[in-house]
Amino acid sequence: PPTNPPPLHPLKCSICKDFYKKPVFLSSCKHNFCFCCLERSEKNLSRLFELPEKNDGKTNYAANNKLIARVKKKKNF
Repeated sequence: PPTNPPPLHPLKCSICKDFYKKPVFLSSCKHNFCFCCLERSEKNLSRLFELPEKNDGKTNYAANNKLIARVKKKKNF
């Protein structure tokens, strides 16, 4: 039987698979990504998730300050 891949680390981006760099969350679905990953992958992400758009046609997202603090804490250990 096929095995499921292990779950992704909660402090790692699902796009680059590394610790978040400037994490942002999508306001519509609360998924988190690195800011640079989101910017590079925005067109592809819109096919995977139903992303609301801002007036200028870009995805609506915001900095995830709690996640930023958790990543910084993890990296300092």
